[in-house]
Formats: sequence, C-alpha cells, structure tokens
Amino acid sequence: MKKTIFLCFLLPCYFSASAQDSTRNDVKKLNDVKLNVSSLFVRNYNLTYERGLSHRLSVGLGVRYMPKGDLPFKKQFRKSIKSDKVNLDDFQLGNVAVTPECRIYMGKGYMHGFYVSVYGRYTNFDVTAPIQFTSSDGTTRQVLFDGKVHSFSGGIMFGVQYTLWKIVVLDVMIIGGHYGGCNGSFNADNINPPLTAEEQQSLQQNINDINAKPFHITGQVLSSTQAVIKASGPWGGIRSGINLGIRF
Repeated sequence: MKKTIFLCFLLPCYFSASAQDSTRNDVKKLNDVKLNVSSLFVRNYNLTYERGLSHRLSVGLGVRYMPKGDLPFKKQFRKSIKSDKVNLDDFQLGNVAVTPECRIYMGKGYMHGFYVSVYGRYTNFDVTAPIQFTSSDGTTRQVLFDGKVHSFSGGIMFGVQYTLWKIVVLDVMIIGGHYGGCNGSFNADNINPPLTAEEQQSLQQNINDINAKPFHITGQVLSSTQAVIKASGPWGGIRSGINLGIRF
C-alpha cells in the first residue's frame, strides 16, 4: 500500500509535461472508460465509466469484481480477529462493489488536472468462514459458515487525471477514504456428521469467543446439523490506485 501511494505522488510529476498539449484535443471527448491496473495485483477487477458534464464537473460509476478465493492480507486479519478458532487459512472471500462518484476538476480542459471526488460505495461480500471446535474424540473439526456481508459507505478522494497522446487517460487516485456500516449473516446447514451434544457446546463456546471488534458478532448452534452467525458494525476503507483508459 505504501509503495502504491508513493507511486501515486510520483506519476503526476512525470506525466504532467506530456499532458499539456493533450488538453487541446479533449474538448469534445467527454467519456472515459478506465481499468484500475494497480488493483489487479490483489485479484480485483475494477472498471470505471466517467462522463464530463462541464470543464469542472463530471460523474462516474465504477464496478469492482473480486472472484472468490483465498483471503488477502491474512496478517492484518489475524490482528483484527482475535480468535484461533477462525481458520483463516481456509477462509474464502469474494466481492462485488458499485461506486458512484462526482468529481470537481481544477485543471484546464474537460476532466483534466487535480480533482476532488465525492463518492458512495455499496459492496456485497461472499464469505466462507471455517470455525473450529473440539470433537467428541478429542480431535479438531471445523464447520463451514457461508453467507453475505453488505456494506454501505461514503467518502471523499483526491487525485489527478491527464489525457496522454490524445485518447489515453491516466487517472491517479492519490488518497481517499470512506466510512459507513455493514451487516451480514452466515449459515452452516447440513453439518455432516451431525454434532453430538458435547460438540454443539464446544462449537457454541468458540462462536461466543470470537472477538472481531469493532464488529459485533453473535451466533447460535440451532441443532446437530445447523448453526448461524450474524455480524454488524462500522465499515471503512482507504481508496487509492492507478487507472489507465481510453477517452472518446
């Protein structure tokens, strides 16, 4: 993340000279389609469409897709989830996010130069969370909880955008942040083999012991084959990256 932010500050200086002449050619080109190339390294595919409304103002819509797979940034999650009963090695995560935004530009030409962005974000996370417990024979078993987490947040971002070689767009999102809330529900159905009474108690205790503050985690073992976990709390994040695209 630090390297990405450092590059975000360097790239505008490098490209600013070559972008000056391009501002004369973008007056009638009011549309951008851009790919966030920096997010590809963390299995995120992010496309943004932007439409210029005036020299200063534009609106856009971004769509992000992360296929379900291994949990990224496991070290950070281990610090947040203070429980050795959540098996992060088998944890699976995917998501889809939609980000509408409005930008105010300070440079000359349409959608050019330094900008301030106000944006909202809705994210739908697809999660598989393995919870471990002690079986009747003293070994460790785990139950897979599958479910969704929905988050809504809003924020502000600062960046710079240039048009290079008439149609190529470089959009450097320097730094931004958003804050909101989230809630989710995870179910374990058809647990096989069914849990004994002792195993149900062990699983319930491990669910109760999950500490993921500031998120509020509750759960209940409903029967020998069913259990549920619910989560809610604040949601926030940092936004930065490098986008490359086409103007038309």
